[in-house]
Amino acid sequence: YNVTRFINSALDSILYQTYDFQKIEILLVDDGSSDDLQTWVYGYLKKYPNIKFFTIPHHNLGGVVNYLVKNKLIHGEYITILNPDDRLIFNCFNTISEYLNSDVDVIITDFYAWTMKYKNNGKIIDSLRYEKVIFSKETKIYQKRKNIEKARTPWASSLCKFYKSQLFYLLPPLTEDINYQDAVLFNYAINYAHCVAYINKALGWWRNNREGNLLSRKWDVQYSSQWLQTIQILIKINAKLIAIFYIAHYSQFIDYLEDKKIKIKIPGKIILSWLPWGIRHLTKWFFWLLIRKYVER
Repeated sequence: YNVTRFINSALDSILYQTYDFQKIEILLVDDGSSDDLQTWVYGYLKKYPNIKFFTIPHHNLGGVVNYLVKNKLIHGEYITILNPDDRLIFNCFNTISEYLNSDVDVIITDFYAWTMKYKNNGKIIDSLRYEKVIFSKETKIYQKRKNIEKARTPWASSLCKFYKSQLFYLLPPLTEDINYQDAVLFNYAINYAHCVAYINKALGWWRNNREGNLLSRKWDVQYSSQWLQTIQILIKINAKLIAIFYIAHYSQFIDYLEDKKIKIKIPGKIILSWLPWGIRHLTKWFFWLLIRKYVER
């Protein structure tokens, strides 16, 4: 949606994969943009028949996913969602290919997050040059990156999550016209999956400070009801721990709950036994001290 200045970078990261491009289908969905995206990508569409272009009214991610599923537009064995301001590392599909044609329903990998830098005139310095991080048991070498960090794949991003299409078609419809549906989609898939594979490699790039990015932009009170709705959906599908962190993510949202005298109901137990012992107790402390007064059990 209105990100033509990034779209070429995203498309090229798929086009120049080391994996056979003829085995890849790109479904390019324009979510009601006003920046003439089709003209911007005309050269790609003319040259590559496996890049398909669709235009829908603006409904955010929920509307896009529902449109793909409802019209049965996904023909590949697996589907991944690549936001136009993100990129895949060029050996991404080759790396996950060992799991293709298997019983794995969801493949998850890490990715890199990098901070864009701006010149005084507002121009973006969008360089991906960085120093690698090296860990060694013998020497414990650590070389600091300049503006890059490896991110353990967070719940709120669609990047580097690959879903078997057969599973994808079975997932409940997402809520349209609200933001923050990435986490809901991911947890729907985890609930439905029989087998999940995690690859401890970073296979994508995520811009963590792009203007308009939902997680890095300043909070706007108009999004409070959408954030609350997403939290309630996460609780309903048993992603309670994620919901707890979402409640505390924005201090302004806490202010909203307090102002509106809203308490969020989280019934049943919150299972923490899968967490390491120290993190488990830190999470309990975090819950009881910071957000207990905004939660009903």
